[in-house]
Amino acid sequence: MTPMRLIVRLLAAAGAAGAVAAIVKRRAAIATVPAELRNPAQFLPISFSNDTALKLARKAVLKPAPLRPGVSSRDVTIDGPGGPLRVIVYERTWRDRSEPVGGMLWIHGGGFVMGTPEVGNDMCSHLVAELGIVVVCVDYRLAPVHP
Repeated sequence: MTPMRLIVRLLAAAGAAGAVAAIVKRRAAIATVPAELRNPAQFLPISFSNDTALKLARKAVLKPAPLRPGVSSRDVTIDGPGGPLRVIVYERTWRDRSEPVGGMLWIHGGGFVMGTPEVGNDMCSHLVAELGIVVVCVDYRLAPVHP
């Protein structure tokens, strides 16, 4: 299903009048974002009032980009307050560092209701490649199932 078709179905599920008004308002705000950084999911309403709208929005999340050259990722499971949590560790493929490097915690977008850490592959691997840091991205549990 194309992103546009998902958006149309979301509009129907969320109530067209309110959703159209929200999209018009968001379009003005998104216009300030450079075109190469935009994606169709940014036009979706921020608030999801029913299960159908939330399920459709989760399907609209784009596929992850490939990692940048010279960057690798690995999955690690850690103990979290509600059980095991998966994190992805991004680092340079070569390990030529003799001293500690900086690190960053990346919490993927999605308003705590949708998304996966892999959606940040492009940004996280770019930061690793350019800055030489280690980036850790957590796969947090999504609301409303996990409040």
